[in-house]
Amino acid sequence: MDERHARLALTLAAHVGGALLGRLLEAFGAAAAALRVPARDLARVPGIGEDTARALASADHETAVAEELRRVERLGLTLMVWGDADYPENLRTIPSPPPVLYVKGRLEPSDRAAVAVVGARRATPYGEQVAERLSRDLAARGITVVSGLAYGIDGAAHRGALKGRGRTLAVLGGGIGCLHPAGHRDLADQIERSGALVSEFPVLGRPLRENFPRRNRIISGLSLGVVVVEASLTSGALITARHGLEQGREVFAVPGPITARQSQGCNRLLKSGAKLTESWEDVLAELAAQLRGAPDAPGLPQLPVAPAPLPPFTEPEGRIHDLLEAGPLPIDSIIGRLGLRPAVAAAALVGLEMKGAVRQLAGKVFERAGPS
Repeated sequence: MDERHARLALTLAAHVGGALLGRLLEAFGAAAAALRVPARDLARVPGIGEDTARALASADHETAVAEELRRVERLGLTLMVWGDADYPENLRTIPSPPPVLYVKGRLEPSDRAAVAVVGARRATPYGEQVAERLSRDLAARGITVVSGLAYGIDGAAHRGALKGRGRTLAVLGGGIGCLHPAGHRDLADQIERSGALVSEFPVLGRPLRENFPRRNRIISGLSLGVVVVEASLTSGALITARHGLEQGREVFAVPGPITARQSQGCNRLLKSGAKLTESWEDVLAELAAQLRGAPDAPGLPQLPVAPAPLPPFTEPEGRIHDLLEAGPLPIDSIIGRLGLRPAVAAAALVGLEMKGAVRQLAGKVFERAGPS
């Protein structure tokens, strides 16, 4: 068995992670060699334990690998093994990089310029709106958006990236052949066409609860920064943020109402030094040195200088947007100057906010935002 397939065999037999793989390589020189030694020798490796040693020593590795490769071929997946030339650059040096990655879709060199957008499954409409708009704006500027395909903020992040006609990666907590959640199958199909589904778990691996903290380290590991949009104090998004800090990534948080449970985690992150985030500008300003190919991050693509076009406006939206070119105005002045009915003006302003074209200031004052 060659070295690539030996590393796959280790993950199939005992879910060997990057840290344990490193210890096995140090002890025996290669994964293929580790598969040939008896359980008593494996058990001497720090952290392996007798159960894992017995599982590795007794497994029929040849059969297991052959069956898994047939599943990979049947689903049209790409198998990436730690050490391969095309293994994602951002993951290479994190603590415990996944020994094996299953990919449906494609990973590209430009995915090094990636930002994770994560948050609560039980998100508020506000949270989903912010996540979608932020991801759309990042994707439109050449940033790959990484998230976890869950309901709530994750789904909104992927949808936003797709609306921005950019790339997005979904990191799964189970095998690609056991997609979870099933309600996001259509979204997963769209992601595959505009990026990739990624998993470290075997093709038919079930999405077990204990898998998701492991999954979260890959979300942050693929990214240069992690943006948390909404999160309770027990949210898995905070685990992703913690992994990001341990991996040397920038951590961002969107502020929320102090009375909202979904904002408690974000507000705590802000108290701890996370970057307050209201728009794509806040994220890219913090990551500019890396994104522009600074010496400490060679080879990253240049940040596009042309602003992404805004979505088309309705007739009242266009009139309001033109009016605000001269500067901020309160809603009463907008209504009076344009002769709009209050309900029409309010609806148009909401539409412009959702498109990232205007922002609301204190006292129901509105100003332009985004590209002009």
